[in-house]
Amino acid sequence: MDVVGDASGNDSITTPTTTLISSTLNVLLLILSSVSYYILYVPLRFIALILYAVLSSILKGVWSIVYFILLPGIVIVEWLGRMAGWVGAFVARFETLYIYLGIASLIGAAFGLLLYYLSTLLTSTLNLEGSSSLTGYENGRTIKAYREQRRRKKLQESGLDRLKLHAIRTGRVDPEYLETRERGQMEETIMEEEDSEF
Repeated sequence: MDVVGDASGNDSITTPTTTLISSTLNVLLLILSSVSYYILYVPLRFIALILYAVLSSILKGVWSIVYFILLPGIVIVEWLGRMAGWVGAFVARFETLYIYLGIASLIGAAFGLLLYYLSTLLTSTLNLEGSSSLTGYENGRTIKAYREQRRRKKLQESGLDRLKLHAIRTGRVDPEYLETRERGQMEETIMEEEDSEF
């Protein structure tokens, strides 16, 4: 009898009978695995290959029909893809230019905002806000009222009397018709004399 020790410190006794049993079990497992290979795997693989062949032939026919139907769309998409590629290649030629312009616009926007906030800060800090010299909507005056006031001022400066002003205000007479202006020498017509041939 042989005494064999294992790592855990247990001693086991090996006899020719245990060796025979273990070798018999190994042979049986080998036979069982080879039998299961030929009984299970080979037929299942054969069935899988047949199913693959049948399905691929059916799907190949279906795919041919679907591909034929979708072919115009596929061609158009390929053509659009080529066009987009050409546009991209054309734009890529100007890469340096649009990078330069993009950076310039970002820098310009940043400095513009900086100047705006700096001027706002300085204006409010130094109390440089001036009074608004705008007249118009702040005073409640509309464009129509402004034009009417301007027309009255022109009429008063032209020297028209009250009767004419009243006629103009009521709208009975056109102001250009009532205007009396002095004629200078530039507005007089100079008639030429006709030559007599006597």
